[in-house]
Amino acid sequence: MHPDKKLAPLEEASDPLLNTLQFMIHWMKNSQTLSISGGMHGAEGARACLLRYHEFRREVVRSALNKLRILLRERDMQSQSTAHGGRRSRVVYDLRGKANANSQRARPKRPPGFVWDVSLRRQLNETETEDLNSEHLAIAITALVKFMQNERRWLERLQLTSDLDETQVSLDVILKVASNEILTELHNLVRLLQLAEKRAEFHMVLSLLLVMKRICQVGPELLEVLQGIEHILFGFNSSVYKMIHETCIALQKYTEFLRMLPEHASGTRGVVPPDGTVHELATNALMFFEHLLEFADILSVVMYVDKASSQSNADVIRMMCVSLQNDAQHSNRVGLFLLDAISALVENLERKAESYSDETVQLLFLMNNLQYILKTVNRTEIHLFIQSYKPESVASISSVLDDLRGRYSRTVAVMLRLQPSIDYCASGSLRRRASQFGAALASMLSPSLNHSSLRQTSHLSVVDVSADSERLPIKVDAKERAALKSLWHEFNSGFNTLVRQHSSVSIPDRELRDCLERQLIADLIPAYSKFWSRSMNVPFTSHRDKYMRMTVEEFESR
Repeated sequence: MHPDKKLAPLEEASDPLLNTLQFMIHWMKNSQTLSISGGMHGAEGARACLLRYHEFRREVVRSALNKLRILLRERDMQSQSTAHGGRRSRVVYDLRGKANANSQRARPKRPPGFVWDVSLRRQLNETETEDLNSEHLAIAITALVKFMQNERRWLERLQLTSDLDETQVSLDVILKVASNEILTELHNLVRLLQLAEKRAEFHMVLSLLLVMKRICQVGPELLEVLQGIEHILFGFNSSVYKMIHETCIALQKYTEFLRMLPEHASGTRGVVPPDGTVHELATNALMFFEHLLEFADILSVVMYVDKASSQSNADVIRMMCVSLQNDAQHSNRVGLFLLDAISALVENLERKAESYSDETVQLLFLMNNLQYILKTVNRTEIHLFIQSYKPESVASISSVLDDLRGRYSRTVAVMLRLQPSIDYCASGSLRRRASQFGAALASMLSPSLNHSSLRQTSHLSVVDVSADSERLPIKVDAKERAALKSLWHEFNSGFNTLVRQHSSVSIPDRELRDCLERQLIADLIPAYSKFWSRSMNVPFTSHRDKYMRMTVEEFESR
């Protein structure tokens, strides 16, 4: 059959492989003709054809990778337009049919910075980073490894080289352009992370983890195909080492960022939420931790390799591939980082709580944030990693939250004068005896609690309360009547202040609200009940309703 007729069906297809096949046919014909002519002329002709083959295959690999990136960008643009149209139609549907369908915006699958937007690439030339996208880069690395394997297979099957050394030289010539383009993008990715750190945009770490995980996945094939091609292999090892080192530095800086976050001077963004709810620093940090755990295996390996390969980067890819098979042995390193970061976050929140003037709001703010942290830790795999490093870590966080609830209950008791303090106990014997009715509250709390406003509280026991109340006289003098009136006045004033404070404070977590309610009932109602019953037996006023405004049942219901 005539060659042209045999190739006619291929010409009808727009397959890039057609050009490759036609070129190979012509090259083999020319090479054979030159060899038959004999002598130096045939050898020179074969070398010239090999050089032409190098040039052609080098351009094929480079252009194929470029076309792949174009296809990936087009796919992303289509998916974004489809998603945008879907959201628009869903909004119309909600307005027409569902009043409360889903008012909250869904959490993005990946936080800002994971796919780096061009508009955020400040201080870099856009020509350098025009196509820089971590997901696309990871796919391109996989494709490059496949191209490397194909090129080696072509050289071996076609016997275009005489020995292994010549094969390695040919592969280096064919692959160096495409490899250098990938290595340049890896270098730019590291530069972007360094710039992002200065703007506190640490989510860029996820981009590097994604790329390093892909390199680990194709690492054995990459090492095999680049065996003997030291120039390209050294470039990949060097780039991966820089990515590992910069990732660990960024995570260390993130921990310090959580601990020493500078306050924002802008009037549009307050230091703390006015309603004492969960701070955005906590939500952003826990979301970042969740996304980090999507790469927990490679993150543990990165932390291990950064320490183990601190002196050399010659074989870092092989070390990563071996370590990834035993990543469970290094999970405690991730747990150490998470625990340090959470501790830094809590320290920062404690300092932020001081921005509130009212102590009860300070405690509610801390409880809101700690409850959110604790529930998120238990809901996700964070607890598995921090417990792998420190088994009692989750219990410690829960214990801090319990202490905060106890401090809150004591603070409310002091505000209502059901728990005396030294500053308030110098108002007369009846004032002291009446205040003792709430002293039982002190025995319900942990003796280790130590708060600035509660360090000098009374240490009277329940026995003291009972013995003193039995000696309470039925008739009191004018001074003691005035003292008891003042005590009830301050109780009512403190209760009104507490109600006013709580009207502007939010406790979004139902579990925390219910727990606080149970603790306040258990701690305050017995003390108030005793205070109420003792006051009913003392004729300190003829207008009790003016002072004793709430019964025990009404106080409990409030």
